[in-house]
Amino acid sequence: MEPVDNGPNQTSPRNQGNFFSGAQHMNFVQSTVNNRVGDNITINNFPENKPKEITADDLLLQTPEVPAVFTGRTNLIEEAVNILCETKQVHIAILGAGGIGKTSVALHIMENPLIKEKFAGRCYFIPCEILADATNLVQGLMQAIGLQVTQGKGPLGVLLDYFRGCHEVLFILDNFDTPWNSKGQTEVKNLIKKICSFKSATVILTMRGTDGPREIKWHKLGGQSGLPALELGAAKEAFCSFSSDGDFTIKEEDPILEKLLIQMDGMPLAIMLIAELAKELPLTDLMEMWNIQKTAVLKKIGEQENRLTSIEVSIQLTLSILRGKLSATGENVLRLVAFLPSGIPDWLKTLPKMLPDATMQAVILKKSCLIYETGHKTLKILTPIGEYILKVFNRIECLHNQIWRFYESFIDDLPPNSMGDVQLAPHIGNIFKILEIQIKKSFERSHMNVLEKLYHYSQYFSGLVLLVEKYLGWKSQMDWVEQTQVMLLQESMVSFMGEYGKAIHIIHEVELPISKHWIIQDPRNSNMIRGGIIIPTKNTIKCIQAECYQRLGKIFYYQSNYTQSQQKLQQARDLYENIGDMAGIAECMQFLGEIWQQLN
Repeated sequence: MEPVDNGPNQTSPRNQGNFFSGAQHMNFVQSTVNNRVGDNITINNFPENKPKEITADDLLLQTPEVPAVFTGRTNLIEEAVNILCETKQVHIAILGAGGIGKTSVALHIMENPLIKEKFAGRCYFIPCEILADATNLVQGLMQAIGLQVTQGKGPLGVLLDYFRGCHEVLFILDNFDTPWNSKGQTEVKNLIKKICSFKSATVILTMRGTDGPREIKWHKLGGQSGLPALELGAAKEAFCSFSSDGDFTIKEEDPILEKLLIQMDGMPLAIMLIAELAKELPLTDLMEMWNIQKTAVLKKIGEQENRLTSIEVSIQLTLSILRGKLSATGENVLRLVAFLPSGIPDWLKTLPKMLPDATMQAVILKKSCLIYETGHKTLKILTPIGEYILKVFNRIECLHNQIWRFYESFIDDLPPNSMGDVQLAPHIGNIFKILEIQIKKSFERSHMNVLEKLYHYSQYFSGLVLLVEKYLGWKSQMDWVEQTQVMLLQESMVSFMGEYGKAIHIIHEVELPISKHWIIQDPRNSNMIRGGIIIPTKNTIKCIQAECYQRLGKIFYYQSNYTQSQQKLQQARDLYENIGDMAGIAECMQFLGEIWQQLN
């Protein structure tokens, strides 16, 4: 698994079949400003402005070795080889985000024995990163094949003549986004269309994004969204292969390794870079470095930073390609997707409610592969990309209130049945994150309303109980009854999860002001007062005490401590009887009956 698209600093030369015939320099003999050679393709040659000519050595020095570490892509290679061998002519686009391993897949396809046999050595790897426009692209193709300019014909004419007379030939145009995104895109488009029109030519291109040049029918390897990220098993295998000759022995079942690779989110480049560091540092240190420095960690130490050696450079390259297409709204879409742990579920409906007029910008970002769409219509982002976006597109705070308003309304509209659970599930990670931020920011009783509504979904108690605890950090802003309501909500969830010791501790905290007589009756009226805060009547205090007894009774019952359970339930029953709460009496009697049944 080679982690990235081809780039500079790859200095390991190799012979790709009939790759080069030598370092032949092209001599341009055209004296006209415009050299038009058939089929409406124009290559401009301005002598005073002529770019550096591309040599065979230039191409060779930019061509990487076939990666020895290559995992999780076997099915894709088989798919490509089968379609190339079984179809008379097909063109393949290997698309996806930067660092997802497009170049590696292309190299392994070209090295497959069946491909070598079909094309009889006529397989040419063209590193387009150094081919900035159509003129350079023609030069690169000429040099790769070993063609020379003849008198009376320009390089493009010679190249087209070659295609007219050659046997089946395979070109891999790696990092094709470089010439494609040049100012001369029209010329590049005309050139690639003409090449693909020859029956003898088969083209495989690698390119950032989800679309190859249009007007050409591409077989998109990996699906419409491009190459997928690696599964966790393949990521572990790759990581251990990359780091195997380091100072530290790492096992695939190491729990820290799994946590670290989850953060790499299946990006081959990120996996390779963190594995290189694992040769020098233990996993615990790497995990801590990632938690603090994020994507700044993902680079090769001591090497020049480029798309092969730095995840940040790789991501920034895609952002540079988008320059001019991305508005302030588009930047906010990036911020949203990077910030929300669950992404944006059902995004065509959800996104406009969070961020009006953002749909077209989201489409642009999808096509760039900075974000992607899951099968459930959720917009997501790979974790390393998301962390870098949050770093460079800061000021996410400006979107907090918009996110909160959406989710407050969303929760209000949830139906009180199983459909509510279905609608809630894709959003729950987002809700917890924004609710935690809002609770930390200020005390609002609307936060408690949301907590109470989420309480109806017991599968989320483990996260919800932590939010309730944070909300209790505002105790000084609540009266005693409000505090008690929140604490008893917390106790219900803790008890449901079987944490009975913690539940008992919470109940005792609720009882403490009553048992210590910190709450005293105001002789002027029937309310209770403490610290200048009016508290409801004496019956309310009795009711809360009865509730505490009843809850303790239930906990002791679940712990099979029937004697203490019976004692507490009887105390609760007596208090409910005193205040005339018939429902409370009935509940206590029910549990007492079950205790007597257990005791025969």
